[in-house]
Amino acid sequence: MAPKDTNYIEWAHQTAAEKKTHVSFPQLKYPSLREGGLKDPIQWLEGKAMDDGAKGLWRIRDGLYDFEEFQDKHPGGAEWLELSKGTDITEAFECHHLNPVVEKMIEKYYKRDAKTPRNSPFTFEEDGFYKTLKRAVREEIKKIPPSKQKRPDFIIDALFATVLVASAVSCWSTNYWIVMGSYLTASLAMAWTTVASHSYVHMKTNWRMYLFNLTLMSYRDFRISHALSHHLYPNTLMDFEVSAFEPIIFWNPRKKSARVYFTLCIELIIYPFVALINFARRFASIFIRKDFFTRHYRWHDVIGLLLPVWMYFASGSTFYHAFVTWLWINCTASFIFFTIGTNAAHHHPDIFKDGDQLKGATVDWGMHELEAVMDRTDINSSLFRSMTFFGDHALHHLFPTLDHGILKQLYPVFLEHCEKFKANFRLTSSFDLFIGQLRMAVKENPNLKMAPKDSSYIEWAHKTAAEKKTHVSFPQLKYPSLRDGGLRDPVQWLEGKAMDDGAEGLWRIRNSLYDFTEFLNKHPGGSEWLELAKGTDITEAFECHHLNPVVEKVKDKYYVRDAKTPRNSPFTFEEDGFYKTLKRSVAEELKKIPESEKKRSTLIIDGLFATLLISSALSCWATNYWIVMVSYLIASLTLAWTTVAAHNYIHMKTNWRMYLFNLSLWSYRDFRVSHALSHHVYPNTLIDLEISGFEPIVTWIPRKKPVFAKFTLLIETIVFPFLFILNFLKRFISNFIRKVSSLATTDGMTSLVFFFPSGCTSPVGPLSTTPLEKTVDWGMHELEAVMDRNDINDNFFKVMTFFGDHALHHLFPALDHALLRHLYPVFLKHCEEFRANYRLTSQYDFFIAQLRMAVKEDPNVLNESS
Repeated sequence: MAPKDTNYIEWAHQTAAEKKTHVSFPQLKYPSLREGGLKDPIQWLEGKAMDDGAKGLWRIRDGLYDFEEFQDKHPGGAEWLELSKGTDITEAFECHHLNPVVEKMIEKYYKRDAKTPRNSPFTFEEDGFYKTLKRAVREEIKKIPPSKQKRPDFIIDALFATVLVASAVSCWSTNYWIVMGSYLTASLAMAWTTVASHSYVHMKTNWRMYLFNLTLMSYRDFRISHALSHHLYPNTLMDFEVSAFEPIIFWNPRKKSARVYFTLCIELIIYPFVALINFARRFASIFIRKDFFTRHYRWHDVIGLLLPVWMYFASGSTFYHAFVTWLWINCTASFIFFTIGTNAAHHHPDIFKDGDQLKGATVDWGMHELEAVMDRTDINSSLFRSMTFFGDHALHHLFPTLDHGILKQLYPVFLEHCEKFKANFRLTSSFDLFIGQLRMAVKENPNLKMAPKDSSYIEWAHKTAAEKKTHVSFPQLKYPSLRDGGLRDPVQWLEGKAMDDGAEGLWRIRNSLYDFTEFLNKHPGGSEWLELAKGTDITEAFECHHLNPVVEKVKDKYYVRDAKTPRNSPFTFEEDGFYKTLKRSVAEELKKIPESEKKRSTLIIDGLFATLLISSALSCWATNYWIVMVSYLIASLTLAWTTVAAHNYIHMKTNWRMYLFNLSLWSYRDFRVSHALSHHVYPNTLIDLEISGFEPIVTWIPRKKPVFAKFTLLIETIVFPFLFILNFLKRFISNFIRKVSSLATTDGMTSLVFFFPSGCTSPVGPLSTTPLEKTVDWGMHELEAVMDRNDINDNFFKVMTFFGDHALHHLFPALDHALLRHLYPVFLKHCEEFRANYRLTSQYDFFIAQLRMAVKEDPNVLNESS
């Protein structure tokens, strides 16, 4: 058995080299015929038959069955039983049959008990995760209307039609651009058709499964390599989709040669030819394997060759031209298909691979499936992308025979059981899995799952951050839904927050739910604030945007009921705490400040706007080079400063100056979400969109980071000039890829807070630091997450144009900057009284600190005196 101490890695490498057993499951023998030969599905079946102790029959658990007479009666088609004869089909039997009646049916064909233990580490206990989920899913399916299954059929049929039309046009046309466009369309449609048809390969015999053969690959082979191997034993030594690529690409953690550093180059070279190679290898088997043609060749193996014939007759071109064009389409489709497939879900350093240290010799099959897979938020959000990019991967692995249209409806019951059994369902992005796949190709050391009890906080923090199940600094809170992947925009942030906040489509304040629908148009700050925040917890926003205590009585009129779940926030607002005490003092202090003070702010922003109009016009009107350059620079600078100054008015009730923010092509409405409702309320936590919005390009949270983090300054220099336009384009594109966008009424989009550090990205901030308590006063946290700059705060113009008075602005965002300057005496007094961590530094220090945070990996470890 594997050692329990730190010698595990050394033992794992030795065991892997000996090839006598699995590494992660050392009680199992090394799979027969895994190495050498043609490494095809037939060889895999032969090797499995040697190991499974089925004695030429079918094995289910510890019983042997003879399904010879039942083969042609099998509702799923005879082929499944024909292929799996002589092997252990326990996993396939369990996940392919939801109806419990099959248990009684197989008893008719029972022969005898098996003489050897099962050659599998997986269990199916009645009270375990998978069997419990399976019973719940069976009941849930009864509620799903049949119409949900028609959408996937429509998608694959449309893709197939696109292949036929585009491939014919690519031969028929003589215009270069039409030829290239139709060739690329045909290639992409063929790859997507192959991916989509893979879902039908898992089901009972149907005509759409034959579309898989358009690429010259064999759906029959794929039923072995994918459905009976990879799906049932993902990322173990019995996973054919891992072993088939060896020794060219090694995804299991092993000692590797130097060529693994060229994996991306290798993939770019071989992927275009994999479909042709599979066809050629299968064809060659006719001559080098006895009875291969009669046993394994079928009429549908010629389907792929019918496409060039179709192109020839439909286009009227020469057969040579049609054949060459078809080869280009096939190779391009092969490249796309295998690129999608290898980066879809299974290859990432945080995903189980044989060699990783496990807690036990056996594991619930469903729990293992989730350890061996990650889903992608940017794929799962669309049925079309799920069909064409192997989406909904976890549920598809657990219930492979179910249509993708049905899988979408199962998430509530699935997530409920994941939470109940603490199953490791994870979401990430396509980009993260792409990088993860390349990292796995060079990864040598396995993961140590059983961390020592005395492991330091830093080790625990990195592990927790990688798992993405909870916050790190506040581990009692779940990892924010929809934080990673997708467009990472305010719409997605609001959707994710609504999923986590338990507001049930209403407005949540503390532990109560309110319905402000009738109050929307009466809200003194404008209806937009409530419109945007509907369905979320607005406790923090409610507290910091309202100084007048009368609002407490107003909201009581709209009370509906208590919330059913705890708040998804670590922040408190105790009456005798720092923030509420300061808030009462500030409310009194404001009564002493003359209203005329606000004119200073309006004078500055109005002056900037006028300067922008004049200088921008002058830059176009003038013909003198120096006048043009100076006016262009002045216009650029004043546009930036106007945008910063306008941000002050975005926090307030509806006013015309907030619209000046949109001059930059951003949207003040989006900024109200990303900045006012996210960043201001949850600064430097995982819920801060102005942190997550730039990941993975720039990661300011301390995490394990890629090499390019060292080039952050260069990346920022390249990216920052285009943020205004990129954000506008991203928002514009959302009109076409999103069914409904609650923010689609204005132009522009969200981004991070400008080109200079604004006060929240310092190595001393609370990004993944050790929390002393599970909860913290909101005001105290705001000061932990910010530093002010003395070279900015000393001048009101700089305050307005460089996000100055940052701490007070975070605490009281709805107040004009001109008023904030009068609050320092009472603010500093309360900081001293409550020992709040208010800090001043310089702009230069922040510039350097922001770059340090981009490469910083280890979190701060706070002691009791911190």
